[in-house]
Amino acid sequence: MDIAIVSGDAQTAAPGQTVPQPLVVAVTDAQGMAAVGAQVSWGVISGGGTSSAQTTTTDAMGRAQTTYTLGFSLGSNRIAARLVGTSTRVTFAATASLLSGGWPNEPVGLTVLTDWAEDAVVGGGWRNAYPVSLAKGYVSIVRDGTARWSPPNVLQFFYPIGFPTGVAPATVYYDMAATKELYAGFWWKASNPWQDNAAGNKIAFMFAQSGDGQMFIMMNGVGAPRHLVVTTEFPGDNRNLWPNVSNPDVTLGVWHRIEWSAKYSTTGSSRDGIVQWWLDGVRVGSYTDVQLPGDAGFLDFQFSPTFGGTGPVKTENDYYWVDHVHVSGR
Repeated sequence: MDIAIVSGDAQTAAPGQTVPQPLVVAVTDAQGMAAVGAQVSWGVISGGGTSSAQTTTTDAMGRAQTTYTLGFSLGSNRIAARLVGTSTRVTFAATASLLSGGWPNEPVGLTVLTDWAEDAVVGGGWRNAYPVSLAKGYVSIVRDGTARWSPPNVLQFFYPIGFPTGVAPATVYYDMAATKELYAGFWWKASNPWQDNAAGNKIAFMFAQSGDGQMFIMMNGVGAPRHLVVTTEFPGDNRNLWPNVSNPDVTLGVWHRIEWSAKYSTTGSSRDGIVQWWLDGVRVGSYTDVQLPGDAGFLDFQFSPTFGGTGPVKTENDYYWVDHVHVSGR
């Protein structure tokens, strides 16, 4: 019998993501006819990725397939499909790469407000609300060669042992002119291990005009699985927006690309505001019934990664890191 690649070779996706198309092989017998019921094993050669199946069986067309999820490092991945009981095999190649246009779900036509590489805590319109955070080392710039977009410098938030709940290590923010449609994309990583809190672990905020509320995106869950949840805190809409499209896990110690967009309601009572968010290119939530305030728009985007709300203090040293942030609006 022989085995050949049908489709799925030479694909590209972001690190840690599943390639768009399945890996498909065809098995034929000595007469060149489709071999039905043949066993095909799938083995990762390099790149640290995973196959959805260890072994598959050919169908009526002599075909077998699997899906492949790339490893978390940039570069080449290779996976072999081998006829069970033989040494006959074919090899698929795939590439883990930052996809062209690093912010794939940014709405068309928005104006870039800031594109900050996190080479400094303050600068380019970014400010630190509490200088004591710098003095105590709660916020700083550190080097991380694994950063996905603009290594090696990254923004670090430090939660030392004894750090209380309901508090952020620092608040680093960007003010803007009133904007009724806002998009934010950034690379983010939580330390492994990480001490969770039942109230969630906030990451970033979008603030409306003073007194009109805000919303935030957080890592939610105590222990795995952990998920991205958005919470609105507006006068006319105060609730958790749970994942309603997909529900990918947040992996600790791994860089994730978070994208988050919001569009104001038509009026202060129309309940047609839109909030969407993505993790590593996968849409997590999409709500079209959000009631944003009847004001001029968002005025502030910030990282104020509050640890929980109630409960015990930190019993370990934990960290959040941000590699790059891109904010646009109209």
